[in-house]
Amino acid sequence: MTYHTDTTPTPTGRARYRGWVVALIVVGVAWAGAVALRAGTAPVHLDGWQPGLDAGMAEAEAQGRPMLLMFTADWCGPCQTLKKDVIQTPEVRAAIDAGFVPVVVDLTDQSSNNPGVAAVQRYGVRGIPMLVLTDARGRPLPGTIAYPDFAHSPPRFSQSPEGFLAWLASAEPADAE
Repeated sequence: MTYHTDTTPTPTGRARYRGWVVALIVVGVAWAGAVALRAGTAPVHLDGWQPGLDAGMAEAEAQGRPMLLMFTADWCGPCQTLKKDVIQTPEVRAAIDAGFVPVVVDLTDQSSNNPGVAAVQRYGVRGIPMLVLTDARGRPLPGTIAYPDFAHSPPRFSQSPEGFLAWLASAEPADAE
């Protein structure tokens, strides 16, 4: 009986673990960056917004107004920036209050117990922040796209009050039923 021995050299102890060390460093740097980003961006809460799709639909039906849905999370830095720098500006708040029932779908808790998970599936949310204009029954308004527009790469996303107001104005009234 003959045995075939593999003559390829095996890596030394140092070389064997070099890949793992590099991987751990990359993960550590990414984790530190995420912690730093989160620590620097405090959650911005939207006063007067309906908490969740069900509450929003009930209020929208009672008022006969369309909804502005915002999918967000406390840990989402871009969400907090959008809320602080755009949505809470006086001109944007006035436009939202004049035309829409604002609804926040909080995805901070990503467990299956969160009722916002069903809304994520319903509206095909692929990233946050995401805003959708709907009628009182939750159907997207004609002529609107999600904000930001994830259909384009990179997504179209104006972080100015003027860009946001132009997006709000793109909504066409829903047909009365």
